[in-house]
Amino acid sequence: MNIYVRPGNNLGPNQLDRCIDFLAEAGAVQYFKTAKERLHLALVVATIRDGPYFDLVGMGAIKADLPEYNKKISERSGYSLPFNMREIGYIAVAEAYRGKGYSKQIVKRLLEFDAQVFATTSSEAMMSTFRHFGFKRKGDIWTSKEGKALSLWVKEE
Repeated sequence: MNIYVRPGNNLGPNQLDRCIDFLAEAGAVQYFKTAKERLHLALVVATIRDGPYFDLVGMGAIKADLPEYNKKISERSGYSLPFNMREIGYIAVAEAYRGKGYSKQIVKRLLEFDAQVFATTSSEAMMSTFRHFGFKRKGDIWTSKEGKALSLWVKEE
């Protein structure tokens, strides 16, 4: 399987909708309008496709830098993020493909475009992936609007 990478603004409307549907099915997003806007603005979006119809089986993105968002994350975590640091996120793998290292392949490919990024997650699997690439947990754990314990992970070179 290949990883396809393109800027978020190069995703057509149907591709963007398919990515959002995929993230929703994987439980990776709660706020679809915000996710769609942020995916369209992303520095890069990586997708893994499989089969004769190039089914989407995994994806991730390096989101655009959003200073106000970084400020909120800094306040919630108690760790001061640089306001221009980008977030790596929207990382999801279809259930049938999990446990095969695809999230690591996605993160590795995305880090080629920006190696100084941060992530927030409640997923133990993603924490393991971030540790693998040298991310460090920073600040305090906080509770998301959905009641999940979120932590901040930072990759600095």
